[in-house]
Amino acid sequence: MTSKASNIVHQHTMLMLEAMPLSYTLLDTEYRCIECNEEALKLFKPKSKQFYLDNFLEFSPKYQPDGRLSVEKSKACIKEAFETGRYSVDWIHQSSDGKLIPTEVSLVRICNDDTTFVAGFTRDLREQKRMTKDIEHRDVLFSTVNNAVSLLLQAETEEFETALWECMGIMAEAVDSDRVRLWKNHTINGRLHCTQYYEWSENVAPQQGNKITIDVSFDDDLPGWEEKLSQGFCINSMVRDLSPAEQSRLSPQGILSVLIVPVFLRNDFWGFVGFNDCHSERIFTENEESILRSGSLLIANALLRNEMTQELASALEQSRAASQAKGQFLSNMSHEIRTPINAIIGMTMIGKSAAGIEKKDYAFEKIEVASSHLLGVINDVLDMSKIEANKLELSDEEFYFEKMLQKVVNVIAFNINAKGQVFTVNYDPRIPKKMIGDDQRLAQVITNLLSNAVKFTPELGTITLELRYLGEEDGGYMVETRVTDSASESARSKRTGFSHPSNRRKAVRPVSLEAQVSDCFSQSRSSSS
Repeated sequence: MTSKASNIVHQHTMLMLEAMPLSYTLLDTEYRCIECNEEALKLFKPKSKQFYLDNFLEFSPKYQPDGRLSVEKSKACIKEAFETGRYSVDWIHQSSDGKLIPTEVSLVRICNDDTTFVAGFTRDLREQKRMTKDIEHRDVLFSTVNNAVSLLLQAETEEFETALWECMGIMAEAVDSDRVRLWKNHTINGRLHCTQYYEWSENVAPQQGNKITIDVSFDDDLPGWEEKLSQGFCINSMVRDLSPAEQSRLSPQGILSVLIVPVFLRNDFWGFVGFNDCHSERIFTENEESILRSGSLLIANALLRNEMTQELASALEQSRAASQAKGQFLSNMSHEIRTPINAIIGMTMIGKSAAGIEKKDYAFEKIEVASSHLLGVINDVLDMSKIEANKLELSDEEFYFEKMLQKVVNVIAFNINAKGQVFTVNYDPRIPKKMIGDDQRLAQVITNLLSNAVKFTPELGTITLELRYLGEEDGGYMVETRVTDSASESARSKRTGFSHPSNRRKAVRPVSLEAQVSDCFSQSRSSSS
């Protein structure tokens, strides 16, 4: 290649090296720097290009992070590149003003005619390191805020305020803030105000409850905040850069830097969360602002949930009180009515014994039966109040089955006669005379079945009550009660279990009943075991 051609190639090479965004340095076998590009001078900021070429090895700190002397390690790396043709290494350089520069250096062997060089390409890693650090900080901040809010959301109502204080403290420490404050908006005379709701502070004077934190007017005390925050923007500033009105409000509280994050609930501007730095002036990073915005919204939602939980608990307590009052009323009313009914029954019995006339005896008997039935209804009212209070107890007493059934028939017969209906009772004589159970509940069930039949059967219709003995099962008597009527071909039947009078402790097998009386009758059978 001619000298002219060689010069052209050299010029083109230098132009390419100058256009390169990486720092370029050319080294010879004596470890001397013989050429560099403009990017190298921008990176290391030497007094002059010649000063950089003459003192290349001095643009590194005395030691590298691994503890080796920079001069010795640089020569070893250059030597490796001469021998192998290529070598890469992470390196700490140092600019002329003493700033450390983390870099990635790639050394490449270059042969030109009979001369060999090593070209060093240096990439500045400061921006990459900063971005990596920001990402790591963002991840740590996100995880911290997420854990803090999870703690708050899992807190029980009675522990909520303690959990809220801890949550705000965790968020404050994550961004090195001295004070975190939760503000809630409200309206006074049609103008928007805010009041500090909660505060976490450390190493600074707390402001909770001070006059300066109560009924603060957006228009007068915080000009521009309502418009900006209501549109979803944050206020992230050093206090000295804010308006005089804002400074007069924040400076007395010792605040040097502030981040104000708006909070919206159901698309309404609910309030805001303030993060205060009282020891340094700074601007919160974009990552901090974004994550703290999400955390602040979750805090407000947790606060709203807690308020709703308290309201529901209060409503539940009021409902329970009302239910207790109703039960007490039913109990008192039933007791008041039962007293004269008992008196009527007593006088009827006296009248029967003194009547001496058959028709009068029959009339007195009807009065006695009807009064007894009415007393049973009153007892039913008492039972309802007991059921609501979970205090219903079923009796387990010996009774005569036929006597219980006769009372039911006497009560229902009046309504049957009034409608001219034909009533038939088919009674299985194998049914034991004595049983153990709750005869009152059994009478209620059979009465309900017959009452429905009377109600839905037209006049002159037929109603049949059939009681069939099914034998003994699991230590008890099984009786099937069936009510049929001409209004429906379907039968209403019940299988009833009772204990032997001679074996009160034997269990009774539970049986399936129709929906309208299943719960009551099942409990009766269970209690009579």
